Amino acid sequence: MELKSGDKFGLYQLASPNRQGSAEDVPTPVALTPGSSAALDAIRILAALAVLFDHARGMFFQHYPQVEPRLATVPVKALYFISDFAGDAVTVFFVLSGFFISSAILRDHVRGRWSWKEYAISRGARLYLVLIPALLLTVLWDGIGIRWFDGFGRYSGGVPDMGFRSFQSTYTLKAFFGTLVFLRNGFGSDGVIWSLYCEFWFYVAFPALVCLWLALRRKRYAKAAGYVAVVWVAGLILGPYRENFAVWLFGFGVAVAANYLRFPNRRRSAAWLFTVLAGLLFSAALVATRMGKPLPGGEYTEGLLFAVFMYGLVQLPLPAGPVWAGAAKEGAGFSYSLYLMHAPVLLLIDAMAGGSASRRWQPDTWHIAIFMGICAAVIVYSYVLAQLTEKHTTEVRAWLRAKVA
Repeated sequence: MELKSGDKFGLYQLASPNRQGSAEDVPTPVALTPGSSAALDAIRILAALAVLFDHARGMFFQHYPQVEPRLATVPVKALYFISDFAGDAVTVFFVLSGFFISSAILRDHVRGRWSWKEYAISRGARLYLVLIPALLLTVLWDGIGIRWFDGFGRYSGGVPDMGFRSFQSTYTLKAFFGTLVFLRNGFGSDGVIWSLYCEFWFYVAFPALVCLWLALRRKRYAKAAGYVAVVWVAGLILGPYRENFAVWLFGFGVAVAANYLRFPNRRRSAAWLFTVLAGLLFSAALVATRMGKPLPGGEYTEGLLFAVFMYGLVQLPLPAGPVWAGAAKEGAGFSYSLYLMHAPVLLLIDAMAGGSASRRWQPDTWHIAIFMGICAAVIVYSYVLAQLTEKHTTEVRAWLRAKVA
C-alpha cells in the first residue's frame, strides 16, 4: 500500500503542501532545522533523566512528609520537586514517538517507498537492540538481588513507589518470553517496560490505520478487513493502555499541523511568541500538578499542551552550535538505554544498602551526595551499554536488510 504523486486519496496533499513534482521530490512531512532537532534531542534525554531521578529518589529517600523538619530546606524541597516527573516524562515520550514515527510512515507513503517488511526491520532493530540486553541484565541483577539481598523484602514485597508489585513474582521464564514478544508489560524489576509494550502496539496500530484508510478510499475492502483485524488485535492486547494511544496521536497531530499549518516565514516573531507562551503554559501545568492541582483531563491535557509547545518548537530557526547540538545528540543517543536499563541496577544497589520502607534515608548532605553519586554511576552504566547496543542501530538494520533481502 503506497501513495504516489497525484494520488487521489488525499494523504499526499495532507502530508506535504508541495503539490508539484514527483513523489521522490517531496520532503519528509516535517523538515526539522538543526536547532529544532537539537531541542527535541535535549527533551529526550531530559525526560529519561527525569524518570531516573524520580525512581532513584523514591527508592532511597523518605517520602517528603517523613522528612525531619530541620532538613526541609529550600534545596531539599527543590530536590523532591524536580525528582517527581516520571509520569510526565512518559507522556512526553509518547508525544515525541508519535511525532517521529508517524512522520516516517507518512514520508514513506508519500515517496512510494512504504513496505511493512522495511518498517518491521527498522522498528524491530530499534526496539530489540536494547530490549534483549535489558532483559538479560534484569535476569542477572534481579537474580543476584533475590538470591542474596532480599532480607528486607525489596524483591518479594516490591517497592511502593513502583506499584507495590512483587518483582520476584514476575521473575519467571513465562514473563521473560512474554515481555520479549510484547505480550506482557514487564519482567522482574524492569517495570518501565510497560511503556515499551505500549509503543510496540502503537507501532502496529498506526500504520495499519493509515493503510486501512487508503484501502477504503480505493475500495479494496478485503485488504481493509485485514487492517481492521490488525487494529482490533492491537487494541485487544493493549487493554487499558489503549487510552495512551490518544496521547501518542498528539505527536501525529504535530507532524501534520507543523507541515500543513506552518507559520509563514515573514511571521517568525509570531512563531517565537507562540512557542514561548506554549512552553510557559506547559511548564505551568507541570508545576500545578506537583502542587496538588491536577489538570482537567489529566495526561490528555498534559500531552496536548506539550504537543502545542512542540508544534511551535519544530518550526523555529533555533541556534544549533556544535557544542550544544553535539551534547544534545549524544544525550538522546543513550536516552532509550538509560530509560530501559536503570531500574534493575538501582534496585540492586538499594537492596544491597539494606533498603526497606522503614530504612530509607533522610535527605541530609551526606546522603544526597551518595544519591547523586549513584545516579551518576547509573548514567555512566547506561551510556556504556548504549555504546555497545543502541549506537549500532543503523548497522544492525543494514545487516537485517541484507539477511531478508
